[in-house]
Amino acid sequence: MKSAWRRDHDPVTFFATALGDGEGAVVKFNGMFITVQHFDHRLEASLLGDQELPRWAVHHAYSSITYACPGGIPVGEIRDQFYGFLGLLCAELIDENTPGLFFTEEQVLIRSQPSIVQELRSGNSVNPARLAATYK
Repeated sequence: MKSAWRRDHDPVTFFATALGDGEGAVVKFNGMFITVQHFDHRLEASLLGDQELPRWAVHHAYSSITYACPGGIPVGEIRDQFYGFLGLLCAELIDENTPGLFFTEEQVLIRSQPSIVQELRSGNSVNPARLAATYK
């Protein structure tokens, strides 16, 4: 966490706590709460907008990253900037067992590849639709 976000632990504004027995964690950054959870089953079709998954996206387990912000979920460029921030965390979690990234709100599925991980590590704004168009 410290290396991904390039910040030092702070007991009030920047810390993480584990959930259960390795099932996930909650990260607090300023007023935002980010939840990371791991599931040992497929993502439910209802969360996928009932879209059919491509062959490369077949999976047997998944991780979910959700967040809550003061004032609600951001929109527009602020949302893209926040996705860039979360991208730093995602880049640390992605490995060879990660077939792709799914943005629930936008219903955008993107195949995992080294160039996407590199872009996520940059910390720059992330627009899911642009990512999907760039990395087909």
